[in-house]
Amino acid sequence: MNQEYNVLAEEAGNRIDRYLSERNQEISRSYIQKLLKDESVLVNGKTVKSNYKVCAEDKILVNIPEAVEPEIEPEDIDLDILYEDRDIILINKPKG
Repeated sequence: MNQEYNVLAEEAGNRIDRYLSERNQEISRSYIQKLLKDESVLVNGKTVKSNYKVCAEDKILVNIPEAVEPEIEPEDIDLDILYEDRDIILINKPKG
C-alpha cells in the first residue's frame, strides 16, 4: 500500500520519522524508521535517512508492505500439568 504526503510550509523542519508518525498515527515511529532503513520511503523520488528534515513542498511516498500472516504449526509436546480448572492451568516447567 502506498501513501503520499505533501509537506506544508508550517511542517518544514521536522524529522521525517516524526513527521510521518504525526501524519499517520496507526504506524509506530519505530516501524517508520524500519521503513526508512529498508528504503521504502522516498522524498522527491530519493531515499533518505530517519534524521532527514522535511522541507516545504517535499513529496513523500511511503510504501507499506502488506501484512503477512505467519504460518504457525502446533507442536505435540508432553506437558507436566500440576493443576487445571476452567480458569487456570499450572504447568511444571523443568529446569535446564
